[in-house]
Amino acid sequence: GRALAKGLAEAGFDVAITDLPSQAAELDVTRGEIEAAGRKAYVYKMDVSKKKDIEATAQALLEEAGSIDVLVNNAGILKPSLL
Repeated sequence: GRALAKGLAEAGFDVAITDLPSQAAELDVTRGEIEAAGRKAYVYKMDVSKKKDIEATAQALLEEAGSIDVLVNNAGILKPSLL
């Protein structure tokens, strides 16, 4: 996710990033990389497994940024297991 966000910022996009509240430090690092590329970072703490979080975050982003031009769904769950 961070590499995608950084790449989009370097390509000239303002970027919205989301992650679980427990990942606040990681969000701050990514925000810094987006801003270092000279772009605006919209940062939201949310849980993509909760519909109300998705709806609230989308509404907040639309109010703050005005529109969403490109959407990258990069949510995933890693459940390590043996082969």
